[in-house]
Amino acid sequence: MFWESIWYDPDHLGDYSSYLLTHSMLDYYLNAEKVQYVSDGSRSLFHETNVQTFFIEKFHFSKTYADLHILYHPLFKCGLTAAKFFMPFANKLKPIKEMTFMKKIEGLLIQDQISSSVL
Repeated sequence: MFWESIWYDPDHLGDYSSYLLTHSMLDYYLNAEKVQYVSDGSRSLFHETNVQTFFIEKFHFSKTYADLHILYHPLFKCGLTAAKFFMPFANKLKPIKEMTFMKKIEGLLIQDQISSSVL
């Protein structure tokens, strides 16, 4: 069971409503519906959140890694190779580094690094 979107209101985290919601969802899916496991879904590499840490620490979720297989068009692969060379220089220039386009390129390079690494 994938929990694709869970939104917690930061103004109400202090009243532990997130604990109650998570406990109720776990009880329903795992006990009442007899689902074998639940997942908090996936997230973007650039989406900063502590929800995974929250689930791991408070509800004993575990990290499960997946293989990432990426196939590139040959021209795109050439561009990505060039970006690997130029990104260290671009990252030193803050105005360029903060551009949305550059962040997307950085994300592609991170994905490429993940797909080519062996855990």
